Order: sequence, then structure tokens, then C-alpha cells
Amino acid sequence: MSNSRVWDFVPGEPRYPPSLMSRLTTLSPWRRDSDFMVTFSKLLTDIRKIVNSKKGLPFILPGSSSFAVEFAVANLLEPDDVALVIGKGPSSEYLATIARSFANAVDLFSLPENVESLDQLLTAKLEEKPYKVVLVPHVEMSTGNLLPIEEVERVVREVKAYLVIDAHASIGAHPVPKADVITAGSNWALGSPPGLGVVLASERVIEERNGRTGKLPSRYLDMMTWISTMESYLACEVVPPASVPTILIQSLALTAGAIAKNLDQYQKNHSRFSRIFRTNLDKMGIELLQEDHELVARTFTVFRLPKEMKSGSFVSTAAKMGLRLDKTTKGKDTREVSVGHAGFLTDDDLLSLVFHLEEVLTNMGVVLKESGLVIAGDALRGKYNNQD
Repeated sequence: MSNSRVWDFVPGEPRYPPSLMSRLTTLSPWRRDSDFMVTFSKLLTDIRKIVNSKKGLPFILPGSSSFAVEFAVANLLEPDDVALVIGKGPSSEYLATIARSFANAVDLFSLPENVESLDQLLTAKLEEKPYKVVLVPHVEMSTGNLLPIEEVERVVREVKAYLVIDAHASIGAHPVPKADVITAGSNWALGSPPGLGVVLASERVIEERNGRTGKLPSRYLDMMTWISTMESYLACEVVPPASVPTILIQSLALTAGAIAKNLDQYQKNHSRFSRIFRTNLDKMGIELLQEDHELVARTFTVFRLPKEMKSGSFVSTAAKMGLRLDKTTKGKDTREVSVGHAGFLTDDDLLSLVFHLEEVLTNMGVVLKESGLVIAGDALRGKYNNQD
């Protein structure tokens, strides 16, 4: 089995390709080195490919996926504006918290159980106020559920509000619909270490920012501070005076380049891994929060422990046995456990995950219906029709 972080399956901690490990040990290049400028230029182009945007301007910034969201809304929302956040759960509530720092008011719209009624209900909600910005998480982190992002995009486009999609748990592994802004971090399915915020802003957003008269609370958050830097790197021209994290950018350039080169296969690999692992849990007798494979994130899986077991003690015991997992964002008293599987995944990674998870479960007294390793082996050979 792979010797690279085989027991580390925390959501947001990707599996790194072997070629990245040697890159992380190299000295930091100067930001104006010709090779680095070409590397950065290609990275920005590859981000466009990954999110299927031909003209949007990518921003690669020191920070995180949360900073990427804050950067986006800071440049779109002004003190008199109102914003709408779509979703129900900690992920949408967190987006609302960020938006409230810049808007006059932020409302929440809970998704209806019947997706077919979404168009009508969301249209009615958007007509209540002059919402300037609509924010939506592509994935609800507490459950792993995918939100009906395509339907949301269609309705928001009709009312001409700005749509911001937080795609930190989906970019690379899932197709992301067009939006005015797409935000993410360098980790998760982009397969690179954390430390960078990724923002793709449409031409419409750039025009909006150019026409803004109000002053932003921070020069660092101001899109105008960074536009010339990103445009210069895109064109491999002389770069304005701006510090950039060269080693992290080199790392992201390596992984994003590999993803963009064969995006369809990369997404299929995530779908396959997720389906096999979820089938494995089901046949072992472990309860999944979402049974439909098509409605969940491909980058992590949430399962529920048997009664009387709490996620905190389970995660703690697993860590002592060498398997790193995480609790969900619901809180410490739930039975939900979150397992990450993003980045450059292999069959060995799947077998390692199943083996160590089964070991922890049985150690804590959980009686499994079937052997995890046997199920995983059968699934990898296509027995359960999980291969795309």
C-alpha cells in the first residue's frame, strides 16, 4: 500500500501526488524568475479550465477558502446592499456570517425538500428585496449533500443578481456551474497543501468593482490591488511589486496542471472512489447520511455511528490507532463522522482507509455485517457496478 499519508483521511487534507513531495523541498524561487512566471501563468490558465471559464480572471491569494469568500463579497457588497444566502446548515450560516461584515442585511433561504418547487420559491424570495449578491455553498459540510446548484444558477441569472459559489469542497472533483464568482482553497480536490485562496471572478464582477466609488475597509481585500498582478502573470509580463507565496503557488501549479490536463478522468476517479467507499460502508452495516450517490460530495463521506457512540470519542480513539478522521460541523454531541477522500487517490488509498476504519470500528465493539476488505476488493473489480 502507499506509504504517503495512508492513514490521514481528514476532510480537506488531500492525497498528494508523489511528484509534489520533492517539489516542496526545493528553494523558493524569486517571483520574477522567468520559469516561475511561466508556472504562475499556466496555473491561472489551468484554474480557468477546471471551472470552465474562458474569460474570468483567476486570483491566487495567500489565505484559505474562507478568505476567498471574504475577498469576493468585500468587492461586491457595500454598506447599503442586501444579500441572500441559500442553504440550510452550518455551511450556509458561515457564509452569512462573512457577508454580514459588508452588507446592510443578509437573509437566509432554506432549500425546499421538493427540488421541483425551488424555481418558484426562490424566484419569489428574490423578488422580496433588491438582493445584490446571492451566496451558496456547493456542498453542505455537515452532511456532504450537494446543493441543486444548477437550478439556483438559472434562477439567479434571470434576476441579474451576482452569484457567488463556495466550491471549496467540490472544485476539481465536480463540475461547477458558471457563476459570477467561484471561490475555493488550494487543498481539498485541488490536491495541494492549504494556504492559498482561489477566486475566479467574471468580467461582470471586474466591471462592477471598477465602477465602485465606496472605499473598501482593507487594501489587501481590494480586488483592484491584485488585478494588475494576476493579469501580468497571465501574460508573463513584468510583475508589479507584490509578494506572492512562490512555493505554494508552484505546488498548486503542479496539481492543477495535472487536473486540467485530464479533468474528466480526474472527476471520474473521485466519483469511483466515493461510490466504492460508500457501498463498502453500506454493506458493512454502517449508516450513511445520504443514500443517493449522485447527491453527495465526491470528496468526503459522512456516516453515523451506532447508538450510544459519540463522534468525539470515536475520532479520538481512531487517532490513537493511527487513523485521522473528523467530526462534522454539527457539533460535539452528534454521532456523525466525516471521512475525507480527495486529491490524487489510488486503489491502495481505498484499501488502506477500509482496513484501518474496520480496525477502529471492531476495536470499539461494532459488529460489522461483512468484511470491509473483501467488499472493497470485490468493488474494485467491478462487482457492485461502481465504476464509471
